[in-house]
Amino acid sequence: MERRERERDPGHGTFVGQLSDAYNVLLRSSSIDWLSSGACVPPFLPEDREVGDVDLIAVSYTRTGTEWSAAWEERLGTLPGRSVIVGVDDAVRESDGGRSDVVETNESPDDLTGIGITLSEYLSSWGCEGGDLVVCFDSLTALLQYVSLQRAYRFLHVLTGRAAAVGARSHYHLDPGAHDDRTVATLTSLFDAVVDESGAVRTR
Repeated sequence: MERRERERDPGHGTFVGQLSDAYNVLLRSSSIDWLSSGACVPPFLPEDREVGDVDLIAVSYTRTGTEWSAAWEERLGTLPGRSVIVGVDDAVRESDGGRSDVVETNESPDDLTGIGITLSEYLSSWGCEGGDLVVCFDSLTALLQYVSLQRAYRFLHVLTGRAAAVGARSHYHLDPGAHDDRTVATLTSLFDAVVDESGAVRTR
């Protein structure tokens, strides 16, 4: 398939240049808008990089590896250089025809220890190679269906620190309409920047 020009969805151009110093970003968006598709990754890449130039580590509560690959190619015209999808529960139980290097499945959606170990292994392995590494967590709203806010906070505090330590550009999806103000505020405190559906950016 011919590589397409990087897709410019609504809001993209308004914040792409504002995240250069943000390693951990919270995307406050509903499950159906553009930030929850494959188009969520390009804003976190350097301007001289394309999706095919980076490695991706994704956590998915909803889609299989096949579905991820299909969505990425449809929206962006290419796939990451390497990708691993860490699935929970029934989200990922199959490979995507060899397009992802590895597909990991954690049977229990509240197995934060297992998810954390898998993510740490890839962050350490790929992060030390010096390439561009992107982490996508889809989504915190789904995570909070299975674990308490306190457990989620502790897990994310460790994960965001490890990802930033190896230079990964990480973003985490959250539907703010699904949570009370206290939950949103608690999670927001973990991140360097917050992007909402309109593309507005708040940084610390």
